[in-house]
This record gives sequence, C-alpha cells and structure tokens, in this order.
Amino acid sequence: MLGTGMRREALVALTSAACWAAAQVRAAPAATEPLLYATTSQGVTVIDTSTNTVVSTIVLGPSSGLAVSPDGTLLYVGADVDRDFMLSVVDASTSAVVAVIPMVGRVDVIRLSPDGTRGYATNAALCRTVTECVGSSGISVFDAETKTVLATLQLGDPVFGGPRDIAVAPSGELVFVVENASRVTTIDARTNTVISVRPHGCCLSSLTLTPDGSTAYISGAELGAGFIGIADAITGNFLT
Repeated sequence: MLGTGMRREALVALTSAACWAAAQVRAAPAATEPLLYATTSQGVTVIDTSTNTVVSTIVLGPSSGLAVSPDGTLLYVGADVDRDFMLSVVDASTSAVVAVIPMVGRVDVIRLSPDGTRGYATNAALCRTVTECVGSSGISVFDAETKTVLATLQLGDPVFGGPRDIAVAPSGELVFVVENASRVTTIDARTNTVISVRPHGCCLSSLTLTPDGSTAYISGAELGAGFIGIADAITGNFLT
C-alpha cells in the first residue's frame, strides 16, 4: 500500500504502471540515488523516493520487463513496438538509449547475474489462436558488456506455457526458469545449456531463491487453489 503522504504525481504514475499488464517496478541500488523505476505503456517512469515525485519519463513505447544494473548506471527494458521485440539498454543518468538488443518475443522478465556481466530475458510469443503466433517463447542470454545475445533457448509451449520467471543462483553458475507448463528448468550458465527439467505442479508463476541458493520457493495454482512449493534447488525435490 502506498503511504498516505505520497504525492498524487507519484500515485498516478504507479497506478498507471499497475494497469499495464506486464508492468514492473525496480529500485535503484542503495548506494546510488533514491530512485524507483516503473514500466508503463509509454516507457519507464522515474520516481524520486525521497520526495515521492515523478522526476522524468523515459519514452520507449509499451514496456514490460525491467532490470537495473548492480551499479545503478544502466536500465534494461523490454519493449514491444508494433511486434518488434527488443531489449533497450538505457543510461540511467541521461535517459538515453545506448543499445538495442533484438529479442525473439515479448520480454516480461529480465534478471542479471550477481556480477552484472550477463542477463537473462524471457521471451513470450503473442498468439491469437493456437496456430497464429508472432514471435517465439524461450530465454535469451545476453552479454551485458557487449550488449549482444549469446544464446537463445527455446523453452515452453508458445501458447500454453512459456517462461514466467527467472532466478539466478548467487554463484551465477545456475539459472532457474519457471515455465507455465508446470515445470522448472535448470540451465548451466557456463555453457548456456539445459541440465534438468522437473515438474512442480500446475500453473507456475514465480520463483525465488534463498540467499545461499540452496532452496527454491515456487508459487503456482492447482485445482483452483494457490500454493507455495519449497524445493531443494539442486535436486528439485520438494522439501514440504
């Protein structure tokens, strides 16, 4: 819930972002300026959290996925302009786009490795019918320094279960991907190859890891009821 003292400018900006289906909010690192970034149907709204006021809008077109580099200097933003899927890299200090990385589908989730050198973006196909789709589903691995795609892994069914969330292990060596097709895929980040695929119930939506990377918490729904699954991140076995 927003604080009662928040100014209306910030309240309007955040409400607008929430109405955008794939909107995300990310805070700048603690050591940098007190800023909050929110994707909207226009781009990215920048909010000063010390005054709760909107300070700028970065116009990129309809935007969804969002990540902030560990040092706070760059924003990675998933954009979809006339079905031209891309990941825009934005200089946080100037709001200028410094690079555009082509994607194969709409980018809803972006995660960076702990050292900020690699990024992982979900790709989602946009489908009108089972046979009429634009783009493809999977994970794009990109080099944050050269701003180029290193690998694209086709994961999930484009209609019924593309990737929903990504978690990167603290070591940076493993990447976990939640697929709506009721499974968690583990990727070896050193080779960008899938090393395991494990079922974890129905309709999975998100995943997070404990700070040591040993345990995964997975949210989903089954038979009309939501659940949180707790699993060993390495073996994939449920602990509860």
